[in-house]
Amino acid sequence: MNKTIDDIFRRAKEAENKQLGEIINFDEIDYKLKDKGRIGNLIQKYYFNIDINNRSESDFKELGLDLELKVTGLKQNKKKQWIAKERVSLSMIDFNNIEKDFTDSKVLNKNKNILLIGHEYNKDKNRKNLKIIKSILWKYENISENEKKIIENDYSIIYQKIQNGIAHELSCSDTKILEATTKGQGKNKDLRNQPNSDFKAKSRAFALKKWYVNYILTENDFESISAYFNSSSLKAYNFLKNFIKADLTDYAKKNNINTSAKQANGIILKKMLEEYDDSILELISEDQVKVRTMKLSKSGEITQESMPISSHHIKIDEILKEKKFEDSLFYQELTKPYIIVTIDENVFSKKIIKDVFLLDGIISKNDMNARIYKNAESIWKQTKLSFETINKGKKENFSLTKQKEDKDFHLRPKAKNSSAKNKYKNSNLTFQAFWLNRKTISYLIKKHRGLI
Repeated sequence: MNKTIDDIFRRAKEAENKQLGEIINFDEIDYKLKDKGRIGNLIQKYYFNIDINNRSESDFKELGLDLELKVTGLKQNKKKQWIAKERVSLSMIDFNNIEKDFTDSKVLNKNKNILLIGHEYNKDKNRKNLKIIKSILWKYENISENEKKIIENDYSIIYQKIQNGIAHELSCSDTKILEATTKGQGKNKDLRNQPNSDFKAKSRAFALKKWYVNYILTENDFESISAYFNSSSLKAYNFLKNFIKADLTDYAKKNNINTSAKQANGIILKKMLEEYDDSILELISEDQVKVRTMKLSKSGEITQESMPISSHHIKIDEILKEKKFEDSLFYQELTKPYIIVTIDENVFSKKIIKDVFLLDGIISKNDMNARIYKNAESIWKQTKLSFETINKGKKENFSLTKQKEDKDFHLRPKAKNSSAKNKYKNSNLTFQAFWLNRKTISYLIKKHRGLI
């Protein structure tokens, strides 16, 4: 009788809450696998009776099934919830043979259906005693259109960098769900040739980001990614509210954090949130849960000039492909929740949390006529138009919104190296990002307090 994907999934579910030694007879295992083999290989060969192979097709193809097996370690966070230890790798990237569209790609063909099995991670335990925690069937065809859009855009970003001869500049921070992670021994031992460049690039693989694996592990507890972000933001907000009037320097000293560092306030809050729930920290690191700190003057006004909308700079080729403001990445960032923590540093050597705010978004989806919404749309259009002049080779007509124009938002560099240049069509422009003006931040806080 031919097996189906559902048959394989049922078999996987039967292993839940059992130790590896209960589902696999270790006396029958090949010596090499017994001592050094990955747990995924053991489960594939000795539980599902599928030969281990390096084929480009999915693992269960020999049964006539488009189903890939991914086995990953899970650990418990501070709240005793099981979360992913790491990202899940999908397949190696061949820089010289990569399809243009994700829907036609080898990585999707191999991973359109994934059987994800999570096992207890404990390096001090004998592998026989490690427990199978959870088995989940992930199907690309069943995920939301929003997730598909993000993944396809992620793939396009990776593809475009490779085609532009800058595979050596690929970074996990380029993308949101699907990333190009380094693979191999490191230390320049895994450099590969790439098209349109004499530079060699690090060997990389497509992978699902760790936060997205955690989202999959929730097993439909949330109706959408947005609901998952909102829930995580609310948890972080409720936790940070407990520290109003607390002095961050006390916590910093206990944890050996340099309070004079440029981003000290943010570093301290991240450490606090990590101790509370490190799955939330993963979302903060990816800028999916947005925590922003604001310093206050003696009069209680914000002294910080402005606030970055995203931790990433604007990608010219992305914004040029956007057709409508409501479909833009800028709009998506503006409608996410923001946690704003105001900090009073006016008392010598102290950093007092004055207040914590949770904004549903910088702009409201239900308030299409609001001033901030109109200005955001206008600046997006102006920015897109300016980048189109570069696309046409007319750099002299390039113009970006400045803070002094008082339009709620402005553009300016946002990079570790503020002089870093964008190589798009040899534009040689400093990387730019959208920022929210200080006056607008003050307005939103006053509105949140009911003072406006």
